[in-house]
Amino acid sequence: MDDNPIDQSADEYNPLNEPPRITFDIARHFHPLRGQTSRIWESSLSRIREQFASIVDHESQLVFVLTHSATPDWPKRLGEPSPAEISGLRSVAMGAGPGREPEQLFIHRDEEGEKIVYGVGRLFQEDWRLKILDIGQAVQYDGKTYETFAADIPVHDVTGRPILFSNDEPVAIRQGCHRFFIAYSDASATAYLKLASEAGRCLYGLPPAINRFLWSDWLVGFGEIDEQSLWTNALFELAWKHVPGSSLTARKFVWNENISVPLDAVPFLRGRSAGGFSDDWLKRLGEPPAHWFSTLVDPVSASMAAIDLLLSLQSAPIGKSTNDDDEIATGQSEAQKVSPIRAHVARAITDIDDEYLPQWLENADLVLSWHEADPPRPKNTKKRQALSRWIETVSGVESAEDFERLKSTDRQYRRRHGYCGKDKSPIESHRMQKKWVEVLKNEVQRRRL
Repeated sequence: MDDNPIDQSADEYNPLNEPPRITFDIARHFHPLRGQTSRIWESSLSRIREQFASIVDHESQLVFVLTHSATPDWPKRLGEPSPAEISGLRSVAMGAGPGREPEQLFIHRDEEGEKIVYGVGRLFQEDWRLKILDIGQAVQYDGKTYETFAADIPVHDVTGRPILFSNDEPVAIRQGCHRFFIAYSDASATAYLKLASEAGRCLYGLPPAINRFLWSDWLVGFGEIDEQSLWTNALFELAWKHVPGSSLTARKFVWNENISVPLDAVPFLRGRSAGGFSDDWLKRLGEPPAHWFSTLVDPVSASMAAIDLLLSLQSAPIGKSTNDDDEIATGQSEAQKVSPIRAHVARAITDIDDEYLPQWLENADLVLSWHEADPPRPKNTKKRQALSRWIETVSGVESAEDFERLKSTDRQYRRRHGYCGKDKSPIESHRMQKKWVEVLKNEVQRRRL
């Protein structure tokens, strides 16, 4: 994948059909955990912050729109997003973001439970083509066993066909992705780009613990990227974390037919005909959505907030590191510590948006009620009949298909936040569901105080 600054035709990427003016830096590979910590990264960022502050009142209106597309690229992207923030502005620069190839996911089980891991699939990739091991097969690596498993929702290939095991169950795949951004302004982005280049160079010298926080979804690194683009992508990564007390925030949106909705709202819209969104409109997004965008207004002020946040992390605890990153005190070089396999980092419950937390709890509680109803477990007609009869006794669910979709979404969120069972038994699933509901209830109560 080519991660150099985007140099494609304006007709393909630019809604205003004006050729962008780009200042190029030297592109280089970036590995967050393999760099050497600079002794002057704090003083350098502090100096650059002062320079950003000196232009904040003089810089022209500037807005960045970052677009993320999954690979395999299905459904195809229909045009470019056009958020209200860029109305009346023209494109003045473009750049690339991190990217990765798709790969099969695996499960590793031990006495602590099961963990979904990525990186195993890259061990047997051939010529950047997605290679799939069938259900029941396993990979031995570094004395550990990694097993294939089925997903709840299939990933589609570029022709729209679902990627399935030989038993027709969906293959669990970590989709690849590519990103690019466009800068819109009523004048130019020259002053910002010059300082962004300097700030981007400072990112190569950040301490490993801060890099883990900043690039939590990219710990194994990514391909070539120029320094201006690296800094702009870092602004988005920090803004999406919604760190309490920081003014740096941004949201992700999906779009279709000039209508956009928050990305995290899509699961709650499916099957509910809520807000006038038809099932066909939602289907064209993909499941999960294949494309989304995010907008960052005033990147100069955002850069000042980002530097404040990075400097504060040096003296503040960032959180417990995950298992394969606990070797910071061993004296090994960072290059020796990086494993090609990474466990999914559990997201904090506090990251859930206030607007959607009650809906998450309602869905999780409904799934728990299904567990406690103790229906027949075999995958047969009796189970479907029992589910249909049970649905008639509860509110908020219209059909068995609606409930299965809701249950699948709840399971994804539960796993995403680290609430995975030690095995797939009904007893263990019930136990983890009870724990998940309890955690969500406690969080709802905490926010009410």
